[in-house]
Amino acid sequence: MSFGSVFIFLVLASIAYGAFTLLTKKGRAMLFGGKIIKTIEGSVTSSRGMSTTTLQVHLLEGNPSGLPDRIGLEISSRAFLSASMMPVVLSRDDALKLSAMLQKAAQS
Repeated sequence: MSFGSVFIFLVLASIAYGAFTLLTKKGRAMLFGGKIIKTIEGSVTSSRGMSTTTLQVHLLEGNPSGLPDRIGLEISSRAFLSASMMPVVLSRDDALKLSAMLQKAAQS
């Protein structure tokens, strides 16, 4: 095997891995570090120029060591030939605190 064929294989493998994690529920669950039990219906979308940002909320399964279920925020950004996803995992208490902060800001 030459260096060129190994390089091409590595590039294609990284593209395939990126597509798997961005486009499949199982791939996104890997980024959250747990199984997605339920995706809350609806999403918040913001567009600016050629970029679109979407926020989705997921209920994540607790782990076997006894941790309770967690809340996952999926912040996805998409633009021409570009995509990224940032997972944010919150405890139920932190999710309630964030909800209260957002309500307070929206009512100000």
